[in-house]
Amino acid sequence: MTMIDYVPLMKKAAGIITAQGSILSHAAIVARELGKPCLVGVKNILTEIKDGQNITLDANNGRVIIN
Repeated sequence: MTMIDYVPLMKKAAGIITAQGSILSHAAIVARELGKPCLVGVKNILTEIKDGQNITLDANNGRVIIN
């Protein structure tokens, strides 16, 4: 379950990506309610993205583009 402390951050984010979960996960439900694009269950996302790195979330096609 998504920690309640993350919700204010999720509100500020342009989109949401999680390493675990499914379309019925808490993060996906919160993202839908906030009107944010979301990808869940993206393997290795936490090791692929570095702090300060720009990324593009293409939720329509299920892609994360690391710039």
